Amino acid sequence: MGKERKVLVMVEKLPEVVKREQYVEKMTKGKRHLMFYISEKPTKKQGNFWVKVAEDNGASYFTHFNFAVNPNSYVIKYYDTITGNLISLKAWRNQK
Repeated sequence: MGKERKVLVMVEKLPEVVKREQYVEKMTKGKRHLMFYISEKPTKKQGNFWVKVAEDNGASYFTHFNFAVNPNSYVIKYYDTITGNLISLKAWRNQK
């Protein structure tokens, strides 16, 4: 399995993502699902894979979550859109 696929699978298996997927499917009676895609690959300037978890609502893509994944350690961080900061999954979970 390549790095990109591994990163996507890791994000897809996060409990929060699984729960949101179930919620979206339930609320739309199975008509909508979450998509997982790499929005940016690592570069010298920015060293992470950026993964979006989004829903196609028919008119546009609605982003539910943004994650940054280190391509070497596979550490996942949550991107807090309110503060503009990357935070650890533990810190993110403690905020809820």
